[in-house]
Amino acid sequence: MALNQRRNGSPPFGVFGKLKVRLDPWQPEFGPEFGGIEEQSPESPESLDIELERSAQLWSGIDPGGRAGPREPVWFIDGVRRMEARVTAKFNDQYFYGAFGAFAVGSVQLNSEQALFERFLTGRMLALSSPEQPTGEIAVARGLIYLPIRVADTEPDAPIRAIHGEMRRAEEALARELAAHEGRLVVVDGPLTFEERMRGSAVGYIKRVIKTYLPPPQLALLAALKPGQRTPLFALRGSRRFARISWFLRLSEPRKGDSEFSGIVRLEVAEAVGVEGARSLADACGALLPELKARRALDQRAPQNLLPISALERFLRRKLGDERIIRRRLESFLVREAD
Repeated sequence: MALNQRRNGSPPFGVFGKLKVRLDPWQPEFGPEFGGIEEQSPESPESLDIELERSAQLWSGIDPGGRAGPREPVWFIDGVRRMEARVTAKFNDQYFYGAFGAFAVGSVQLNSEQALFERFLTGRMLALSSPEQPTGEIAVARGLIYLPIRVADTEPDAPIRAIHGEMRRAEEALARELAAHEGRLVVVDGPLTFEERMRGSAVGYIKRVIKTYLPPPQLALLAALKPGQRTPLFALRGSRRFARISWFLRLSEPRKGDSEFSGIVRLEVAEAVGVEGARSLADACGALLPELKARRALDQRAPQNLLPISALERFLRRKLGDERIIRRRLESFLVREAD
């Protein structure tokens, strides 16, 4: 028998080629899965213009006005991601990090009568930081197929950030498609990722406020905002991201004992929308979004996790399949490959 053949006549290497991919037995959540991948990035400081709508001395809470915003219905876009297994890969006596992961992205349409899950897509991938990569699809089981993606960074969490990036690109593609229609308001969960003027309007909805941007005199206004009120518009320019117009909005009053910033979210649009366009969108969001806030009894991220977004997340997680079954199939698959 030739030494370069297995007993059944198949090639000597499995689906990973010359890579030795092995399971990290710890559950994925024990690693810093979400650290530093939501909004912060090592970018240059942004310049801030707080007098875009009002002078700094006249900053005060603004109630939703009567300006006509984009017509209903409104579309909400979100994505969920899941680390299904961490792995290590060995090549030429060097070790590299990797992860099997999945994401689902979708939209919900909200009108005056009902909410409809309108679109969704899913993706699965194996992200590896090794120079050697699998050459094709990785069929773990029937209907459970992962696409290999190469990660340039060799840090332990780089594969997770790569999977997060794939999800964000899918969200952006869906947001562009929906906002290409005249008069639509599209609310994207998370920072906005594109700046082109569209026929509709796309608004980034940042519910986890990591960076406040504002100087102390203007930052103090956030604590004084009433539900439905917003700050004046301000501009963010000069970073690796595109120029945006942003504002803070209060969804609800803090409960007794909560931080005075509880219930505050930040929204942003591309500066290409213009001040008047941004003001109209800010009014539309101020009138709509506080009515959609989640209740704490039903959502641990209430009130910032809006009801349509919360429902969409649950819908998308179901589309990813049973996490425990998928984990067992991955474990069995890696054992077969190691054999």
